[in-house]
Amino acid sequence: MLTSLEKGDIEVINGITGKSFFDLLRNMTLEGVYADPLYGGNVNMEGWKMRNYPGNQMSYAKIVGEDAFAKTDPLSLHDHLATH
Repeated sequence: MLTSLEKGDIEVINGITGKSFFDLLRNMTLEGVYADPLYGGNVNMEGWKMRNYPGNQMSYAKIVGEDAFAKTDPLSLHDHLATH
């Protein structure tokens, strides 16, 4: 069914093409998976962890001069709320 939606073979409702619906569904899914958890998606930053994305670090000053590669845990915008 998803393949048919993506190809535009299905009309969803009131003239909306399956492709338009699929594109919207796909984009909203990606936004939910990779958005900052502050906005309600990406629970426990799992989307970021899968991609090794550092999230919102605010600064890399502490690790920029290190000789070895520095792996950092992802931070959400919410992690910075208590610091200000």
